Amino acid sequence: MGHYKPGQASDETSGAGSPGIPFGVQLLALIAGIVIFVMGVESILQDYRVIRSLTHLDTEYKTMRGTWLQVKVRQDSSSSGKYYPDVLYEYFPEGKSVWGWRLSLEEHPKGAGYWEERLKNYKAGDTVTVHVRPEDPKDSFIEPRTDGIFRYLLKGLVGVGFCVFGGILVFIPLAGWLKKKKQD
Repeated sequence: MGHYKPGQASDETSGAGSPGIPFGVQLLALIAGIVIFVMGVESILQDYRVIRSLTHLDTEYKTMRGTWLQVKVRQDSSSSGKYYPDVLYEYFPEGKSVWGWRLSLEEHPKGAGYWEERLKNYKAGDTVTVHVRPEDPKDSFIEPRTDGIFRYLLKGLVGVGFCVFGGILVFIPLAGWLKKKKQD
């Protein structure tokens, strides 16, 4: 083992062939890159599923009768001023009781007045039309309305950004390790 000189990586810190970058930092970058990349892929897949559902309502869902069990508005517990619909309904695919909770495929926080106005015509005990995915009868909603798919496309682009950034974080240490291995 040689003597350490300022500006030169020691043997303990240059394990991956990237001068001056400790092995632990490189390993951390690799792990963080993998996690960020996976998060990006999950985000893209989630947004794709919503976009597909919104654009194929007539082929991916069938309708059936259900009954409202609860219709109210709830405040988001993590922040004030944000509200969601708090609905519960029962329907019977294949004769089995299933409880649904989604008003629509898109439920973003809004003011209490918005949700109160939107829910004013619904009352517990009333009959309601439920949209149910035949392959997964627990996947259901009431209103087939949409504010558009722009938000999901934008989120998909953010997911792509996560994938690119995560890929770079994975590539940098791997390239250094491969370069070091070639030099040996």
